[in-house]
Amino acid sequence: MNRQVNDLNELQGTNMTDWQKTLGNPALIRPEGNSQIWLYKSNTCNISLFFAPNNGVQQLKFADLRPTDSKKPKPSLEECLNAIKGGKK
Repeated sequence: MNRQVNDLNELQGTNMTDWQKTLGNPALIRPEGNSQIWLYKSNTCNISLFFAPNNGVQQLKFADLRPTDSKKPKPSLEECLNAIKGGKK
């Protein structure tokens, strides 16, 4: 996850460990059968990550980025990731 990405879909196939190393523990983990949904929050955006098993490893299958305030424009992926990282200090 050290590469520059502009779209969450480019991160499909990454695993939970990659995300924990990059952003720390999520604000919420919701089990869904043998899959999990993780939620990361900041003051400007939320990222929801859907992980499902692939050869015994939970891998990212879908991700969604939303502004915290629906009246404001959606921040870029980079802005959101930086906001989440910044809130973990």
